[in-house]
Amino acid sequence: NAFLLIIEDGMDNLRILLGISLALLCFNVKAQTQFELNQSACNRLKQTDTQLNKVYQNVLTVHAGDKLFIRYFKEAQRKWIAFRDAYADSMYIPEYYKNYGSIRPMCQCDFIEHLTNERIKQLKVWIDGVAEGDSCMGSTGN
Repeated sequence: NAFLLIIEDGMDNLRILLGISLALLCFNVKAQTQFELNQSACNRLKQTDTQLNKVYQNVLTVHAGDKLFIRYFKEAQRKWIAFRDAYADSMYIPEYYKNYGSIRPMCQCDFIEHLTNERIKQLKVWIDGVAEGDSCMGSTGN
């Protein structure tokens, strides 16, 4: 996580640095290199992507008898992946990677992880269902 600090006074800088240092000591946070931060963020993305695939396969299993649903569901997932990738490329344009600096992999992986977590929530609706009485539940109510 990043902190945006707008500092106007040198003494405030010292107080903030002392506060952050104390917080890091209290929480036993290890200093990390940008490479390690990038690796950590991208590893979290891999884990989230694995979770997405498990939920996706679970939906296919739960609804295996509904061939029409499966056809539309698979198509929606293919299109979502294309959307996710295009959206990520629009946020972190590959031709501009050098402009983003060494923090780019961390930011990009965090961004895609957030999108993937939102998709997991969307897919779980076909497993968990929706609140009873929802008139607009579509195929999640079948």
